[in-house]
Amino acid sequence: DIEFDYVIMDEASQVPVYLAIIPLMKTQKFILIGDDKQLQPITPNNTSNNLSKSIFNHMIEKYPQYYTSRNIY
Repeated sequence: DIEFDYVIMDEASQVPVYLAIIPLMKTQKFILIGDDKQLQPITPNNTSNNLSKSIFNHMIEKYPQYYTSRNIY
């Protein structure tokens, strides 16, 4: 029964949806940090395409206006 003010998920580009959804259900505000050009989550071969995508990539596709790309090199 815990609600969080914010959830900050680092390496969100490697977290599959089925693992990310639990903490995201406990907050109204969240920040996802990751690199969508890195490896995607490792999931079993029989996992559907929707579940094998990262939460980060789902959010980029659904809300591209909130995606920020910044090179730090």
